[in-house]
Parts: sequence; C-alpha cells; structure tokens
Amino acid sequence: MKFEEPQNENNENKKVPVGLHGARCVMVVDLGKQDETWDGVTTIKNMVLFAFEVPGYEYPVSKQYNVSWNAKSSLSMHLTSWFGNFSATDRANFDTQDILGKECTINVGQTEGGNPKLLSILPSQGEVPKAKHPILHFEIQDYINGDKEVFNLLPEWMRNKIMQSKQIENLNSPF
Repeated sequence: MKFEEPQNENNENKKVPVGLHGARCVMVVDLGKQDETWDGVTTIKNMVLFAFEVPGYEYPVSKQYNVSWNAKSSLSMHLTSWFGNFSATDRANFDTQDILGKECTINVGQTEGGNPKLLSILPSQGEVPKAKHPILHFEIQDYINGDKEVFNLLPEWMRNKIMQSKQIENLNSPF
C-alpha cells in the first residue's frame, strides 16, 4: 500500500521553518512556579513563556524560560542578545510588558519531533509587519485575583501548564 500525505493548501504556512526570521513578540505568559526535573532532581522554578509571530506562518514560535538573571541562563542570554548588555539597573527595571509587540530576528531550529525550536533572539534586521495574533500579557496574580480574561484567550496547553503551577495548585488546595 502506498501512503500519500494529505494535500492541505495551508500546510506549508503553519510551522515556522529552520532559519533566521523577522518576528514580533506577541505573548509573554507567566507560567508560575513549576516543578522541573533535571538529572533526576526535581526543583521548583519560576517560569515564563515568550511567543513570537513570524509573518506568513500560522503558529507562533515559543520558548519557556526559568526566570533567572544568571549570565548563563537562557533568558538572560536571549534578552542580552536581543537588546544588548543588561546592567544591574536594567535588570531591576525590566518589565515583561516592555517587550510585547517588539520586533526582533529569531533563529529557529527544529526539535526531534520536527517542531520549531527557538534557538536565539537577535535585534531586528528590518521592519516586521503588524501582528495578526492578539498581543497578550498574562500574570498568574491576575488569575488569582479573578481576572481570567487573558487566561481564557491562551491556547489550551498553556492554560493546562498554568493550572499546574504551585500558586494555582495552592489556591485549589483544601488546606
């Protein structure tokens, strides 16, 4: 039997391919305090997700980061390569809302499963069209305070991840 891949006109424009692409930051999502296991040891890390829209492709490219200003952390390295060297004052004044809608160039690789993987964020190399996706900023504290408007706009997998956070888990705990 011969297998043929279904023909879908938009199939090639869904996932961002490997390479450098002009992009715009369309989402900053506070994922809260999450369990993270590395080398058999589980710790709790404060996590954030950035998502970037590449014009012409349906799905944004996203990356989850441990919130850390350590020089070797992915978050620190990506923000430094995007905006330049961050001083202690820059770090103290940094607000994730400041990067929403900002243009950049992203270097995209591929996971073993064939999905786009954000490798680095660089300064913009040219003008990027306005975003077609809504530009969203979500903080766990808003959800805890009863504001679920932005939460409800997030993709299901992100909402599920947020619901696994220690803050939400503790909110739902009977003790």
